Amino acid sequence: MAQEEGRTHMDWQLLVVDDEADVCKTLEKYLTFEGFKVMTATSGAAAMDLVKTRKIHIALIDIKMPGMTGIELLRRMKDVDYSIQVIIMTGYSTFDLAFQAFEAGAADYILKPFDEMSKIVQLITLSMDRLERWHKILAQTIRQQKPAE
Repeated sequence: MAQEEGRTHMDWQLLVVDDEADVCKTLEKYLTFEGFKVMTATSGAAAMDLVKTRKIHIALIDIKMPGMTGIELLRRMKDVDYSIQVIIMTGYSTFDLAFQAFEAGAADYILKPFDEMSKIVQLITLSMDRLERWHKILAQTIRQQKPAE
């Protein structure tokens, strides 16, 4: 289990967004078993409701969903909280989609169906580490900008 400064998986809130409820349930079960706190949403609108009312650290988002694409959801999430780490999931990989995802701020990209569920945990752990580093840099910057008393 990844730990840094006493943090564990359970300190991080994950959101899985996929229009296929079975994918959400499977990932929720697996990631909960791995020690994560997981919420799910089956639409971009439902995901945005959660992002606006809860602190989400990492989101796994399907790229192709009706109503709101994963790229559009990624952009909207980043407008609410730029620190959210987003991992895009897709069964329709093209260079253009991958480029759009990274350009919009995705932290990573994984193809469905998943060969190994452990790869998802690795990507989440990398995102957790990235977020921890970002928080440390931000805290250090704030401390340095405080006027001396």
